[in-house]
Amino acid sequence: MVYEHYDFTRIPVVEDQAFSLESRCIRCGFAVLAPSIEELLEEENSHRTTCPLKPRQSKAKA
Repeated sequence: MVYEHYDFTRIPVVEDQAFSLESRCIRCGFAVLAPSIEELLEEENSHRTTCPLKPRQSKAKA
């Protein structure tokens, strides 16, 4: 799988024989724990729109 965004670090987690994925925003430290990659990506996309430290978009000069 190719990741388009590199603003999260992803870590596999095994606790009490249960597998899950942890993702942490590199800007603000927000962390989410999800049982599947689909749910993890959904949470990451949701956080990208609400991250208090998201990068500002530069305006293109005409």
